[in-house]
Amino acid sequence: MKTKIILLDIDGCIMPPNRSEVNLLKLNKLKDYVHQTLKNQSLPKVTIYTGRSQEYVEFLSQVIGLVNSDIPFVIENGCALYFPMSKTTKATFANTKATQKAKSILQEKLPNNPFEPKKYIVTINPIENQTILELKELTIGILKDLKILDALEVTNSASSVDILPKGINKLYGVKYLIQHYLSKDIKTIAIGDSSTDKDVLLYSTYAYAPSNASEALKATLKSNHPNASILQESDIDAVLRMFEIEVS
Repeated sequence: MKTKIILLDIDGCIMPPNRSEVNLLKLNKLKDYVHQTLKNQSLPKVTIYTGRSQEYVEFLSQVIGLVNSDIPFVIENGCALYFPMSKTTKATFANTKATQKAKSILQEKLPNNPFEPKKYIVTINPIENQTILELKELTIGILKDLKILDALEVTNSASSVDILPKGINKLYGVKYLIQHYLSKDIKTIAIGDSSTDKDVLLYSTYAYAPSNASEALKATLKSNHPNASILQESDIDAVLRMFEIEVS
């Protein structure tokens, strides 16, 4: 197994923030880099760590050339792994009762908010004129009143609120991936832009953040990671810049 692996966040990194229009030419350039890593055994392998679902990452794996990768992706914020070659998923934990109960309750309490179709976690998008933080506070209040908050983690990205089992996050998923499918002494190279990426970035040997990363994340990396780089480029341009540094 290779001694290095690149961990790619999706929203705010591969894809632009707030789910705006993508640049297909730049995604194609990323695919060229990915193909280099697949052909050249001396280069790091590449995988994805994300809050997105199987269906989304399955399509993205086609777009950026990872359909034949033998490295699973960390999906749904660490709750599962996606295997590109077999197009299957595997949960990284056993008990889903708390999240299933939370989804049922929240769909009743928040009937106008769109819920994303995910298998292992609950992801809620805001309605018009509702901020992410407002939705997060509302969600926490509902779960607290119903006395199930202690069994759950409530996090957010730039575009949604996520509810996960207690103790599960992207870093949990990355560690599960390394323990079960990679060499324990592998060096990780990660890029991320939001609070849900922070633990993975701090854990990684080398950490990158795009210019559109949250100011809190940038400050944390500057203060706590000796090998962190805050790039001048944003989202996909920052990912391409990282590949220039690590692969070219």
